[in-house]
Amino acid sequence: MRGNYMLEKISAMSHALYSYDKNGLNYLDVKNLSLFPSGLLGKVVYSTKRSSAAATMAMLLRGIKEDTNNNDGAFVREFQYNQKILRGAPWCGSFVNWCYNPTHEVNKNIFGLDDIAVSSSQTLKREAKKRGYWASKDSGYKPQKGDLVIWTDIENPSRGHVGIVSKVQSNGSITVIHGNFDDAVVEKKYRTIKDMEVAGDNPNSTNKLAGFIRLSDYYNRHIYI
Repeated sequence: MRGNYMLEKISAMSHALYSYDKNGLNYLDVKNLSLFPSGLLGKVVYSTKRSSAAATMAMLLRGIKEDTNNNDGAFVREFQYNQKILRGAPWCGSFVNWCYNPTHEVNKNIFGLDDIAVSSSQTLKREAKKRGYWASKDSGYKPQKGDLVIWTDIENPSRGHVGIVSKVQSNGSITVIHGNFDDAVVEKKYRTIKDMEVAGDNPNSTNKLAGFIRLSDYYNRHIYI
């Protein structure tokens, strides 16, 4: 066993990667790109609470933006490259998998899937169903930190979106970190599961909430060594 998840390293990464603007708000400073991920981020250590660690990693990466709004940029490319995805490809799936496997260890992708499979939100959904870790939006399941949220395009069910749950409040509100959301890594808070029907603010979006991948449960049963 590699030992406890090292929050000290997360804290160090946060201070190293982030800077502060004139209002005291932190933002990801691209000048620190040399630390990402082969430096500090490449030394992340996980424990059996891998789902919680992945959610914390996602929170650290809030603020990353594409360079030209074409699924590009140095940080975005790192997510894509880590999963051997071609330049310019959508990266929401690659982002959540990177949070679970930032050092790209063999067989350590979500569900142990190959690089191409984990880049697709709908493949993740299908594999979760196959393994018994899927909860539909109407199942009554309450998402946990580290779970994935899946939206499916009702006009093209092979497409959709995925985000990672970073926080669940006692009042039922759920915070999700999205990659490839408005061309960035974005945090969005939903008051209830019903409010998650669409990922963004457009009620006419064809990407509708499908359900949740219970990775918090999966990684409690499958120890990461």
